[in-house]
Amino acid sequence: MPKKSSRRDIIKSGLSAGGLAMAGWSALGRADSSRFTDQTVRVGLIGCGNRGLAHILAMKALKNIKIVAICDTYRNHRNRGLAANMGGKGYSNYKELLADQTIDAVAIATPLDRHYQIAWDALDEGKHVFCEKTMTYDVAQAASLVQKVRDTGLIFQTGYQYPYNSIFKKVRKIIQDGNLGQIVNVECQWNRNGDWRRSVSDPAREREVNWRMYREYSKGLMAELGCHHLDYVNDVLKAYPVRATGFGGINYWKDGRETYDNISTLFSYENGVKTSFTSLTANAYDGFAIRFKGDKGTIRLTDSEAYYVEEGSYFVDDFDALSGATSSQNCGGTPIPGDRLSDATVNSFAAFREAIHSGQQPISDVVRGAKGVAIVSMTVDAMLKGSIETWKPEYNFDS
Repeated sequence: MPKKSSRRDIIKSGLSAGGLAMAGWSALGRADSSRFTDQTVRVGLIGCGNRGLAHILAMKALKNIKIVAICDTYRNHRNRGLAANMGGKGYSNYKELLADQTIDAVAIATPLDRHYQIAWDALDEGKHVFCEKTMTYDVAQAASLVQKVRDTGLIFQTGYQYPYNSIFKKVRKIIQDGNLGQIVNVECQWNRNGDWRRSVSDPAREREVNWRMYREYSKGLMAELGCHHLDYVNDVLKAYPVRATGFGGINYWKDGRETYDNISTLFSYENGVKTSFTSLTANAYDGFAIRFKGDKGTIRLTDSEAYYVEEGSYFVDDFDALSGATSSQNCGGTPIPGDRLSDATVNSFAAFREAIHSGQQPISDVVRGAKGVAIVSMTVDAMLKGSIETWKPEYNFDS
């Protein structure tokens, strides 16, 4: 019988040569950029809200990629971005930014409903594209964008951070190497306690600034938060859910919003694994978490740490309805080292820079982004219609 791996052996496997190649952003930003000393990627940032500011800080931490122009229709956001970037051209119309032939690529951090047209126009102008998630508002737009990228041959990266975080990469390897045994269930959540509204000085711009609250612009909690978790779970499981369902409502924040303030969703995979995603806005208990449960152990991920828990169970002959037929012997948790999830934004822009220089599409490419759109659409449709939605062949986005 093969020797059972210890927790230490499993954690060490995450620090193998492959794991070290996925080191934190500081090593990545300094070690590989020397090859591009005269090949700085010049980026135009379109959309400079909070996420756009994160793009600025990420690219400022890297060599050989630089924001040279910032566009936002909201003057306060535009000026704030130019100040944080310490320079660059300012635009209120993104098409004027795209017309600048000295710009190599764009980063899109606008409201969701604007992603598709801006990305399409950028590709038309010969710009590489980094587009925040969810990639497009609907599946038809996603399919169109996949074909556009294939036609142009330009680099397209969807803004998922988990593929570029060292802890998340180690956890994926630990699970795919079989150290948790057969995965039987995955629990995901992203809970907060707050209305998610931003203050607006001009009431006429309330919907524009608080776009996440309105269905015209947003797909709500699943598109803003859940898509990250499901993208990662699908990557780890090497599969996409065949069915999705869920419930949501506006049950706490009675403030005129149209997108749900709480959702509870469920996904079923072909091999029987069930995954859940819950998001609350009126209770932040346990906040951000992903728990992979296998018949040999469990891994619990947060936005700053991960723990591997070895588990054993034994059959209990004498039991009642409350105690159950098995009793768990929890051996405690072993931390899995790595960088914080917040550093992954820097890593992702380093990968974008690498993809442009190599000509190879990144891990989080346009097809992966399109499949994320399909999952969000399935889930939101299921909640709105009270249905069970199924994965369709066209969601594979094959050429």
